[in-house]
Amino acid sequence: NLDFFRNPRFSVASGTMSIAFFSLFGASFAMTQFLQDAQGYSALEAGAAQIPLAFGLVLGSVSSMKATARFGTTRVVTAGLLLLGAMLGCAVFWHAGMPYAPIGLWFFGLSLALGWVAGPATDSVMGAVPEEKSGVASAMNDVTRQVAGALQRTALPGLDDHCRDALRLRLVAQLAQGAGQLVLRQRRQKLRRRPAAGAVHAHVQRAVARVGEAAAGVVHLHARHAEVGQYA
Repeated sequence: NLDFFRNPRFSVASGTMSIAFFSLFGASFAMTQFLQDAQGYSALEAGAAQIPLAFGLVLGSVSSMKATARFGTTRVVTAGLLLLGAMLGCAVFWHAGMPYAPIGLWFFGLSLALGWVAGPATDSVMGAVPEEKSGVASAMNDVTRQVAGALQRTALPGLDDHCRDALRLRLVAQLAQGAGQLVLRQRRQKLRRRPAAGAVHAHVQRAVARVGEAAAGVVHLHARHAEVGQYA
């Protein structure tokens, strides 16, 4: 029954769940690649490194119940989304060789934020439909998670390949630019050396010419002396 989507408690909460789980699956996928490719973890070590996700989800779900009763669903879900966005933004500080402690805290904070979103949002979806339609609401909760996961599995690997291709092209362009600059620098050095080499060459040529002239003069004088002696 699509009329349920006219109720913001149902539609907005379902959309929020989709965003949250899309982010979770995407972060888990990217973090697995980071742990194995950049950190050198094995597949088992990369999976064990994500154990803090379980503790964060449990603590987030339990604490969201008390927070919702005190502050309301909207504020708790908003806080969870803000924290989720902040944790995803922290990924820009990842670098190869970083210790595990900040990575483990990141997993815990991410799942804690997800618990603040999933718990109240699920309660909102279930409370937006009549009791006899609770099965529809429960199925909607499952569909939002599955669709978000499917979209993530479809979109993120393609985006990852696109980013890798762009990075390869950028590296090739940088290498080509560096090679061009190196060739240009070598040509400039050769041009700078050519005048000096030309001057030395000209100086040698002049010296050789002078020696040749002197030798020719000596030969000429010897020949004149021989002629004078003959006539004498």
